[in-house]
Amino acid sequence: GRIKDFDIFKKYLDQHLLYADNWSVIDQLPINIKHQEDKYFLLAKEYIKSDKTFTRRMGYNILRKFVKNEKYINEIYQIIDQSTNETEYYVNMMISWLVCELFIHHRDLTIEYLNHHHLNKFVINNSNYNYGIISFNISR
Repeated sequence: GRIKDFDIFKKYLDQHLLYADNWSVIDQLPINIKHQEDKYFLLAKEYIKSDKTFTRRMGYNILRKFVKNEKYINEIYQIIDQSTNETEYYVNMMISWLVCELFIHHRDLTIEYLNHHHLNKFVINNSNYNYGIISFNISR
């Protein structure tokens, strides 16, 4: 979060991801997308295409920063809908969190999406999917 220059931040993040081997080094990394949203959104899409588990997790983690931004919502649904064949536990967990946050902030759109989704069973059956209701972030 302290490095404001996107290109410099990406250089260090790419290096960091070479050695990432657990969820905490991904989830707790501060990322400030302010004033550079388009660059970070493209970066998230790039990372999601990686063959490295924790790089893909980082891609979905970056997408979480966009959940409240209306400009990107429809594309986020399209991106997660392409995750059907994801097999890595830690990537699927992040997708589950992303779906949960979409539900919390865009209930009607997410319900509409879930009526025709292509998410894998892990994401749908994961307990994080119900996190919003459990934690009372969503009124019943």
